[in-house]
Amino acid sequence: MFLTDLADKLRDYTAPDGSKLTIIETAGWKLRGYAGQGMEGVEGVLWHHTATAEAAYARSNAPTLNILINGHSFLPGPLCQLGLARDGSVYVVAAGLCNHAGTGSASGLYRNVGNSYFIGIEMESSGVRDDWTEAQRRVMPHLGAALELGYGKGKDFIQIGHKEYSDQGKIDPAYIDMDSLRLAINDLLYGGTTHVAPAAQNAAPAPGFQTAVGDNESAPHWVVTPGDTLAKVARYYFGSSSAEDVKKLADYNGLKDPNRLAVGQRIFIPGPLVWTVEPGDSWEKIATYYGYSVEAVKDRNPGKCLTPGTVLTLWKAGER
Repeated sequence: MFLTDLADKLRDYTAPDGSKLTIIETAGWKLRGYAGQGMEGVEGVLWHHTATAEAAYARSNAPTLNILINGHSFLPGPLCQLGLARDGSVYVVAAGLCNHAGTGSASGLYRNVGNSYFIGIEMESSGVRDDWTEAQRRVMPHLGAALELGYGKGKDFIQIGHKEYSDQGKIDPAYIDMDSLRLAINDLLYGGTTHVAPAAQNAAPAPGFQTAVGDNESAPHWVVTPGDTLAKVARYYFGSSSAEDVKKLADYNGLKDPNRLAVGQRIFIPGPLVWTVEPGDSWEKIATYYGYSVEAVKDRNPGKCLTPGTVLTLWKAGER
């Protein structure tokens, strides 16, 4: 199923104070779904943050929007049905299946099929600190309430954070207490007065949990699909699938058995990630290949031009 009524459902919602959500429809969203696929149904909402570099806020109110629509080199788009911008505007990204859930379950249900049953909301935030705007916190409960009113009639409707669904230690949406958000949504649905998603008291990463890159989801990584191997990943990023490159990936990700990968698993890429310019290369080609914006690539390479042989740095350890 394609949720072609998604924008209408959101516009139908009226807050207790008479206000409405600000809805922005992206071009072509009603036909957009991963590989042309629709959803199996709508059983709830899966909440995320985008892990946006904070410097990008100055350039755009919704700096990850193009990535949410198109995906990137290691995860094809669309990546969500809805995007929540810094000013509280809601972007409608897709009506069909989106790549956002990864592996996990909701209290044992919908295991590893979250993409098929949950509307994904990606909210602009770095996840590094509590940088949510007042507008975002105000809109979150209303957005959840609008979706539950639109798609949850007659059934238990699940409002769940990615950190609650994932079996891979996700922390999004960071600094949002999901229990408090659910209470705020219920207040709106059942006549309460709560209008802001409270800050989390317990939303920090679990003690001792770290990936090879410190939970940095903006770092280059490959999401494993059926049939993938470390050799394939190495060939993509390093241009070689030598035993040395495969071992480098295995060691960096702490893989005891490099021949056993789980579907949905993230394989992080050791930095720095560089690009040696060849004749015919463009900023757009280079940025698109690894899922970055042109501005981000230029910002990381001040003063450099596309002269063949020039080495550009696309990412290095410690960046967000």
